[in-house]
Amino acid sequence: MLSLDTSGKSLHKRRYRESGYPAPLKATLAAAILTLAGYDGTEAFLDPMCGSGTLAIEAATIAVRKAPQIRRRKGEFHFEWLRDFDRDLWRRTQERVRAAKLEAPPAPIVASDIEGACVEMARRSALRARVEKYIRFDVARSTRKWATR
Repeated sequence: MLSLDTSGKSLHKRRYRESGYPAPLKATLAAAILTLAGYDGTEAFLDPMCGSGTLAIEAATIAVRKAPQIRRRKGEFHFEWLRDFDRDLWRRTQERVRAAKLEAPPAPIVASDIEGACVEMARRSALRARVEKYIRFDVARSTRKWATR
């Protein structure tokens, strides 16, 4: 078997999570779970035990159609170094994907946890992922109060 890594840095490392948090869920796995569950952003999303916020961040990314790792610098994907790489096609693809991004999610995205430190960490991670304005964060023991809002 012969394989060639054309992605460069690992795709699951989206660079938004703080180091030191023992988050067991990789961003790519969270995105895959949401996709397999049929989540497309048109329905409300609630993560009542958000921890580091990975599921909520990926939900926001999906809801606004923001391409993951769209901000990688030129040359960071290894396929860009292949001899037959079509730079114009890649640029047009990036422009098309950026143009498809929505200004806001169609439905609310809420992330809560009983631990205030976790909620703050999730908020900071969402800020680094550039989706913080799409997620409502709260420290809460119950989700009952969300039903009345």
